[in-house]
Amino acid sequence: MPELAFRDGVMDRIRLREPRYDERAYLWVLAALEFCQQRLPERRHLTGRELANFRKLAMPQLAKLDQLDKPELQLAQNKRDNRGG
Repeated sequence: MPELAFRDGVMDRIRLREPRYDERAYLWVLAALEFCQQRLPERRHLTGRELANFRKLAMPQLAKLDQLDKPELQLAQNKRDNRGG
């Protein structure tokens, strides 16, 4: 997938309305939408079910990111993996 980016000024307008989230979070959502759109015969609005299907693909990726912020969980997971369960 090509590198996604917002048009000039779009992220500035988003930050004015909702400053809590990093630009990368918005780009990740944009990538999710694009991922779903590419699997359709033609571009259109996505249904909730179509968006929910992306969740199945995204959860492993998000779980890995979550582990980066919680080293103690990563250590526990590594110990379980090394024991085989």
